[in-house]
This record gives sequence, C-alpha cells and structure tokens, in this order.
Amino acid sequence: MEAFEAMAADRWELAGAVWQETDLLLWKPPTAMFSINAFYTPDGDRRWLRN
Repeated sequence: MEAFEAMAADRWELAGAVWQETDLLLWKPPTAMFSINAFYTPDGDRRWLRN
C-alpha cells in the first residue's frame, strides 16, 4: 500500500530492480493501449496462477 500512497502523492522515483517471486505472462496486441497480465508463482516443475 505504501507504493500506491507514494505515487498518489507524487513522491516516487524509478530505481533499478530485478523481477522476483513470480513469473509473468503478458499479452498486449500491437495496437492496444492495454495489456493482460497473468502472474504465476513457481513451485518446482509447476506454476500456480497468482493473479
């Protein structure tokens, strides 16, 4: 929640980071102004849909 409050108050800045904890499947048609994202949690040889 802290991140949302910082963005709303315009008190944020970009920082380098490495994606962790989930795998991301992102689908965005070339001309679309939106994307559909599925986040998966790795579990051995399987992945579970997180959100």
